[in-house]
Amino acid sequence: MKLIPMHDNIFVEKDKAVERRTPGGLVLPEDVQQIPDTATVIAVGSGRELENGGKIVPKVSPGDKILVSRFSGTEVNWGMEKRLIVAWTDILGVVEDSETEDVKISKTEKK
Repeated sequence: MKLIPMHDNIFVEKDKAVERRTPGGLVLPEDVQQIPDTATVIAVGSGRELENGGKIVPKVSPGDKILVSRFSGTEVNWGMEKRLIVAWTDILGVVEDSETEDVKISKTEKK
C-alpha cells in the first residue's frame, strides 16, 4: 500500500533517538531522551495550487533528509510504524551531509 500526500504535504519517517547511557552505564529510557528533529522523506504531494492557476511544488524528494519543526505535523500509524505528515512550510532545511557537519562541530568544541 502506498500513501501519496495531498497538496504541499510531505510524508516522512522521523529519525529515531539513539540509545543513550549515563557515564555510569545506565540506559536512559526513550521518554527522557531528546528526539531528533530530522526525518527522511518518503513521499511528496503534488503541490499547492495558487489563485492565478500556478502551482508551488515542494522542493524535496523521497530519500531527502530534512530538518522539521519540533512539534510540527500529524502523526499517523502506517503499517507497524508511526510516521508523520508535515506541511511544506514546516520544513526548516535539507540536511546534505551529516557526517561533515559532525566533524565541524567536534573541531569547534575542542577549541
